[in-house]
Amino acid sequence: MNNLNPESAHVDGAFDEILLDCIDRALDTFGQTTKQVVYWNLTQQDDIQGRGGILKNPEAFERALWKMFGPGVACIRWEIIREIKNGFDLDDKAKIEDIPTAFRQAMRKVSKIDDYD
Repeated sequence: MNNLNPESAHVDGAFDEILLDCIDRALDTFGQTTKQVVYWNLTQQDDIQGRGGILKNPEAFERALWKMFGPGVACIRWEIIREIKNGFDLDDKAKIEDIPTAFRQAMRKVSKIDDYD
C-alpha cells in the first residue's frame, strides 16, 4: 500500500497532487475504463471541467459521480474516502461519509503539521 506522508505534502506544496493521486488510486480499483469514463465526463461538467476541477469543487465532483453511477456511487465514494484516509494517515475509525468531508479532513491534517513547523 502506498501511504503518502502528509508532512511532505505540506513541505513540497504537493497537497493537491497527493489528493488527486488518492482519487486516481480509488478509481483504478474499478478499472482503467471506469477511470477514463469518469474523467471524460468531468470534462463535460461546467462546474468541474476535468480532473483539476475536482479540488475546486468536491461537492460538484460527488454530484457528478452520482449522475454517472446512481446508487452505485456508494462503492466509489467509499473507495475514494478510504484512499484519502490512507494517503493522509487519517484515523481509520473517523466517520467520513462524503468526499468533501474527506478533503477537509486531509487539509486539517496537513494544517496541523503546519502548526508544528
